[in-house]
Amino acid sequence: MNPIPAFSQRDPRWKDKLLGRSDRSIGEYGCLLVDCVMVANYYGFSETPATLNQKMKQAGGFVDALLVPARLSQALPGMRFVDYRKCRNSPAPLAEIDAALAQERPVIVELDYSPKAGLQTHWVVLYARRDGDYLMRDPWPYPPDDGPVGLLERFGFAGDAASTILAVLWLDGPAAPPPPPEEVVASFPLYAAADGLALRSRPVVAADTLIKRMPLNTRLDVLVSDEEAARTVGVVGEWLPVRDPQGARGYAAAWYLSRTETRPEPPPEGPPEAAAVASFPLYAAVNDLALRSRPVVAADTLIKRVPLNTRFEVLTTDEEALPKVGAAGAWLPVRDPQGTRGYAAAWYLTRQPLQPPEPAPAPAGALRVRTTVEGLSFRSQPRILPETLITRLPFRAELTVLEDAGRAQAKIGALNRWLHVRTADGRSGYVAAWYVEALPPGGADDLFVQAAADNLALRSLPRVAPDTLIKRLPLGASLLVLEDAGRARTKIGQFGRWLLVRDPQGAEGYVAAWYVA
Repeated sequence: MNPIPAFSQRDPRWKDKLLGRSDRSIGEYGCLLVDCVMVANYYGFSETPATLNQKMKQAGGFVDALLVPARLSQALPGMRFVDYRKCRNSPAPLAEIDAALAQERPVIVELDYSPKAGLQTHWVVLYARRDGDYLMRDPWPYPPDDGPVGLLERFGFAGDAASTILAVLWLDGPAAPPPPPEEVVASFPLYAAADGLALRSRPVVAADTLIKRMPLNTRLDVLVSDEEAARTVGVVGEWLPVRDPQGARGYAAAWYLSRTETRPEPPPEGPPEAAAVASFPLYAAVNDLALRSRPVVAADTLIKRVPLNTRFEVLTTDEEALPKVGAAGAWLPVRDPQGTRGYAAAWYLTRQPLQPPEPAPAPAGALRVRTTVEGLSFRSQPRILPETLITRLPFRAELTVLEDAGRAQAKIGALNRWLHVRTADGRSGYVAAWYVEALPPGGADDLFVQAAADNLALRSLPRVAPDTLIKRLPLGASLLVLEDAGRARTKIGQFGRWLLVRDPQGAEGYVAAWYVA
């Protein structure tokens, strides 16, 4: 192990500074603070007892003079609280201490520094095992010890090491990650055969499993053998573990994967280039007016939908256009502001833009809901068809229900039920009731937390295991809590508790509640 930097709590540069939020000094009671400085600097930091004292105060790392090691990661991002164990009434866990030292990870221990009656608490840093004793850094002497000092050599009046050590604190710091385990990867890639294909943390379609959505023809590494991948691809109801080009891992529906890239169908042909353009524009007289490749209402003719008052160039002569404007059954070739050509129903066109109508008031006591997935379809009818799609709604978009609140409440979360809703911009349509949740009375109670450590793990399940890692989050990442806000607040900062969250890129999973603020 590399030498542990030596510091003394009685160094004149900081011995008289107040420890934490107390009226006691670092020189008198700062042994644990100084131990944390020595361990942090061993891992590459450049702190002094004075600087870490200030940073821990800012991070809420003191209760009076008592240092809270679990907050060290907030003061020094990259440092990590691993475990704390009291052993005043039982033998110290020497095997676990030895294992940490064998990995060149120093350990902080509590002991009684005097044979007098009672407990005189003191903390030191152990950094090696030698000849039945432990080598240590003791923060009390000033100047610091200039050579190796044994734990039992100085404090062995209590007996052996198992009796001398009264508590153990394990910390960890920045280090190169271990090499990844060997993994099976198919020799051929697969491709997303649908736009917006979901990458999920588990092979289940549910709101809390969505990691991200991927565009058509995303190239995916398949994390199984060739035989299993070839047998599963394209099979309805089967899933495959995959990795996308950004390194995100998850499960993809095998029936939306292909061995080859999907050639997008060419855009439907609109009307031929016009020999003439009318001298006046026309305007969409309805919201979501269909622009079609042929003057026929059919699923395969829809090019796009355009909002109310979209301005069109009319690709024909004034003489031909004027008699058709507003005429039922008539069609006109047009071009929208983005240059897309197609046919529009002339009975939905007007010479002047319209004043948008005020949205009808919601029913008294109207229920409000919000979406639980990214990209939820907002449809003109409660049917999954290409021609019913109006737009896609973002995650947690708030909607007003245009139905009886009692009947609507019974539909929320129910598969194959639909809700008639209105968006914040006044458009009405239908959403799948199984992808919304009711807003609490008084509106949304969103709770956001921040990653208080760099490389915070986002996991598919609330446990630390190689197969649960979804991604790592940077220090300060803003995370939306997907649990009841009241219950979630009681978990923040609590060791061993987990929070279900969503990051700014839409990935959902669990983070350690003791590493957020």
